[in-house]
Amino acid sequence: MSTNVLPDGWTLKKFSAIAASITERVDDPSASGVERYVGLEHLDPESTSIRRWGSPSDVEATKLRFYPGDVIYGRRRAYQRKLGVADFDGICSAHALVLRAKPDVCLPEFLPYFLQSDAFHQRALDISVGSLSPTINWKTLAVQEFALPPIDEQQRIVELLSAADAHVSSLERQGTAARAARSAVLSELLSAGGDDWIESALSEIAEVVMGQSPPGKTYNSEGIGIPFMQGSAEFGPHVPQPLKWCSSPAKIAEIGDLLLSVRAPVGDTNLANQRIAIGRGLAVIRARAGSLTPFLRLFLQANVVGLVSRSGTGMFHSITGANLKQFRVTVPPLEEQQRIVNIVSSMDDVTQSAEKAVLATKILRSGLLTVLLAGAEL
Repeated sequence: MSTNVLPDGWTLKKFSAIAASITERVDDPSASGVERYVGLEHLDPESTSIRRWGSPSDVEATKLRFYPGDVIYGRRRAYQRKLGVADFDGICSAHALVLRAKPDVCLPEFLPYFLQSDAFHQRALDISVGSLSPTINWKTLAVQEFALPPIDEQQRIVELLSAADAHVSSLERQGTAARAARSAVLSELLSAGGDDWIESALSEIAEVVMGQSPPGKTYNSEGIGIPFMQGSAEFGPHVPQPLKWCSSPAKIAEIGDLLLSVRAPVGDTNLANQRIAIGRGLAVIRARAGSLTPFLRLFLQANVVGLVSRSGTGMFHSITGANLKQFRVTVPPLEEQQRIVNIVSSMDDVTQSAEKAVLATKILRSGLLTVLLAGAEL
């Protein structure tokens, strides 16, 4: 398609003709009269919903007032692609633009999708200024020209993309419900108890190996040695995802070992799917005869509050090897351990299926957005 030809019905419009920048200042957030503050940290990339917020009493300095229907667009670090459509009154960071569609040119429901388009995103990056925290200036954005579809086409695009968004939301609710059900079932299974359930220190039923970071010169990113993990930031959603390797490991997790985060956040778990060198942020828990590693993982997940309580009260929580080894664990016979593991694993399968469906739908939605708004790239 020629870059000089617009699709039928599409017109070139300056951004100031598409949307207005709302600059209602709030100099004292605590006296704003609203209950919610939305910072850039509350906006999720690739989403148009606002699911998190803070309180105006949490912040100081000048903020911007917004109203239901306004779009909060992160003008600072636009490469993060953060925006959200407000469905409540509130105030937001001055590092955002509060945008309001001009309905005779741009449907309010269409504006957030347009802001997510590749054409708008690339232009936003091009006009951002500053090296450390590149930021968009409204005056510069206002005069940028974009190809815009006619109102009836905007409506069609909104209907298609909003249907995809509704499906994603439905799948996410299913995942949330599945996780809540899992937590409730696990709690019920572990509280059943019985005369044949034995309480003991963790070190009596499992080998506990605290991580130790090897010399810095032994790390590499070329795949030499074995994968190295410092903490739970590398756990990934389901399996460990080490970012570097170590040619001279000090402490090693074997395949099937339980990995436990012993530094903030204390209590995160994963199972080693390969031999992994572990640093000081992790511990290995390796079940002895009479106990199952997957069961111990479930027990620790259900009792993470108890683990955290043993990690001290300093700024950076951490649990020592001595405290971890003395942590009390209640273990049923092997047959019951396996039954509990099987029940929870089947529920995990449901949750993971929902997560995969969400990801697949988001990918489909992203492709649909690109195709529907391809004309905006002219």
